[in-house]
Amino acid sequence: MIQQRKYIPRLKANVPMEQEDMDFNTLLDISKGNSELEEIVIYSITTALVKKLTHSADTETLTHWLSSIQPTTPTTKTLANSELEAQMQNIKTQNSTYAEAISELEAKIYQLNQDKQILENELSSFVTDMRKLNHEKLQLQSEKEQLIANLNDQKNQVEEISQKEQKLIAERDTYKLEVGHIQHKLAIYHQKYAIPEEVYNMYTRLPPVILQGLSSIFKGQDTVVGFLLCGAGDYRRLEMFWDYIEHSISLYPHELNKLNTIFDYLFDLNRINHPQFKRLEVGIGTPFDAEYHIRTGRATGIVKEVVLRGIVNTTTNKITRKTVVLL
Repeated sequence: MIQQRKYIPRLKANVPMEQEDMDFNTLLDISKGNSELEEIVIYSITTALVKKLTHSADTETLTHWLSSIQPTTPTTKTLANSELEAQMQNIKTQNSTYAEAISELEAKIYQLNQDKQILENELSSFVTDMRKLNHEKLQLQSEKEQLIANLNDQKNQVEEISQKEQKLIAERDTYKLEVGHIQHKLAIYHQKYAIPEEVYNMYTRLPPVILQGLSSIFKGQDTVVGFLLCGAGDYRRLEMFWDYIEHSISLYPHELNKLNTIFDYLFDLNRINHPQFKRLEVGIGTPFDAEYHIRTGRATGIVKEVVLRGIVNTTTNKITRKTVVLL
């Protein structure tokens, strides 16, 4: 058996059957009649083919070739077929395992493709959102820059308005000073000219009978200046004027206020040169005092009305004219 086995050529791996060095049928023809040799040839060829065809899972080729072999020894054929069937069953089992594995892999690949598609969609949506956000960011940045520019413009306007306000305040203060000067001048003018003229007009509108009674005091002056000089320039004339008013209280009660106004103004002018003379102050409700008062009405009581204020010399404290009061 050993000597016969060395004449059997080896099958070349990965070489088609038609390209082998020796035809399998030729080998079988040579081994016919020798059951032991025939068994060896069939076993060797079968083993080689199984190994060769296992890699390609070409069971159809193997089955076809085996069907063409007609070994002369039944025992050898049975053994070869049994081993071949076992190997074929193993191949089928492996193929089934591979098919299941492939099916699982295909399912995983399908799921991965689905997940990939979902992720790609999410990525696309994310990219779209990012582009939208970037666009909105650019718009907001532009609006921010515009707002900053507007704010700067408003700040500049506020500064300009503030400067104008300060200028207007300064001008207002200047105008106030000017108005104050003007008002002061007007007051001086009013005191010097308007009031004297009003007093003089009040004097000239007195009833003729009163003017006649005062003619000896004012000497018929027909100008404002002459009237003032005559009435306020001589204190003795003022005392005469006071005496005339006291005499006219009961005769011309309706002209009493005008006469008092004229006398008060002339007396104030006279005090510029004779400050020692002052009018007496008598309060309403003060008890009657014969030292200071001349009464009209009841003999006793409290002062209800001051009719004509008196005069006191503050230097000598002498009352030159008492106050005429109504009790």
